Amino acid sequence: PTEIAEAALQDIQEKIADFIFDMFDLNSTLEGDLKGPYQNVFLQECEIMNNLTTEMRRSLKELKMGFDGELTMSNSMEALMVALYLDRVPESWKKLAWDSMRSLAAWIQDLIGRFEQLTSWTNNPTDIPRCTWLSGLSNPTSLISLIKSGMKLDLNL
Repeated sequence: PTEIAEAALQDIQEKIADFIFDMFDLNSTLEGDLKGPYQNVFLQECEIMNNLTTEMRRSLKELKMGFDGELTMSNSMEALMVALYLDRVPESWKKLAWDSMRSLAAWIQDLIGRFEQLTSWTNNPTDIPRCTWLSGLSNPTSLISLIKSGMKLDLNL
């Protein structure tokens, strides 16, 4: 079990190593009239992603230190190890993420897709994409509410 959990740990660490958004830079880019309701929705999504991936990196690093004998294994570290071994999303990650019943491997692929969507937006945050993967948002109702409220989106179609 330890070897399987450690292999999963290393794989996830590699996949999410660069998953961070510079919120200061994004907010600076969107100062004044450039920051509208749509941008607020995506800024919130970036913040949620940052919180989740920061916790993932922290807990994986801590578990790695436990495997290496640098830390005594705590209950939370052992729970993470068991979740990795059983291919389940750890509870500490679920608390910061979207609802999902997927296995850990499928959930990580979903996480990557969500990060890619946000990265695409952050490359040009003043533009509103023509297409948004709604179920790829942690809070899709925030965007749907904007559309239902009659907010006009200039999509330059």
